[in-house]
Amino acid sequence: MDGIHDMGGMHGFGAVPTSDDVQFHAQWERETYAMMKLLGMQGQFNTHQMRATVERMAPKVYLESTYFERWLTGIEDRLLEDGVLSQEELREAHSTVSDGTKTQRSDDDLVSLVRERFSADAFSNQTEIDPRFEEGDSVVAKNSHPFGHTRLPGYVRRARGSIRKYLGTFHLPDAAARGDTSVTEPMYSVGFDAAELWGDDAEGNGTIYIDLFESYLESPESND
Repeated sequence: MDGIHDMGGMHGFGAVPTSDDVQFHAQWERETYAMMKLLGMQGQFNTHQMRATVERMAPKVYLESTYFERWLTGIEDRLLEDGVLSQEELREAHSTVSDGTKTQRSDDDLVSLVRERFSADAFSNQTEIDPRFEEGDSVVAKNSHPFGHTRLPGYVRRARGSIRKYLGTFHLPDAAARGDTSVTEPMYSVGFDAAELWGDDAEGNGTIYIDLFESYLESPESND
């Protein structure tokens, strides 16, 4: 989906602050992070479905929202769309936060689930697929404009680069965002010369490395 969320290479948004290394700036941000992770662990949605929901936010609202405000909006919208929450339940939840009457509960089963999912054995790799490209191969990022979620940035489309490293096999975000986690693909670290992306305005002889899935790439010969 081409939208305001795909901000790479765009001008006018100011410098990106880099001095603040604090992960959370308020308790509600910690709780939002925990909600997203726990809902994912319970199978309510996956990360790519969450991202796709956030990407549908109105551009003005998206730009005016902080990082975790976008997360919270995505969680609420996702639960409403899936019928897990009603508008009335959401309004009631908002009111308990506003007046300070929200309650906390203990859930031993949920604690056990979190510990299980965060164990070393829980993060096994997907079945490996033989990669089409090898280190050093020249590639071109496809000029693709899918309607749904994708991890192919707009500013890299049509650009030529080279395979730096094969990273392994992972769920394809485009399919996972639709709820289909059966599609897996090789993923690569691809290097692009800064001048290839930014032209004469590029700084020095820099190289930008982007992790891209195999279906996002093609050989230069097929692009000519």
